[in-house]
Amino acid sequence: MAKNHSSLGTQIDVDLFLKDLRQLCKLPISKKYEKHVLREYPFDHQLLSASQLYRQSRKLYLSLGGIYSAKVCSTMRSLSAQDLFKDEIEFSPAFSELVWFKDNSQDVVDPKAE
Repeated sequence: MAKNHSSLGTQIDVDLFLKDLRQLCKLPISKKYEKHVLREYPFDHQLLSASQLYRQSRKLYLSLGGIYSAKVCSTMRSLSAQDLFKDEIEFSPAFSELVWFKDNSQDVVDPKAE
């Protein structure tokens, strides 16, 4: 019985994740911010288009010499991490993978296991 409840909870979580993913992917994007978009940074283009604060933060960071680099990050950064003092923000490129899962989740043999 507990296994079925856990499986149902997992399926609900996957369904909610897919719902959020679909909504985020529908947010409008503006071509005028393309030069600041970080390729493969999840929802970066949508956030740049939707939020003036997000755009201002990006522009200020870049004007101060900060850079972004796509790198598979295996650990989370915390406020005490020394990485915060570098002028480089590393991010895991994952946007195309999220979009693929949104578009193909029904084709995965066991979506909740994936």
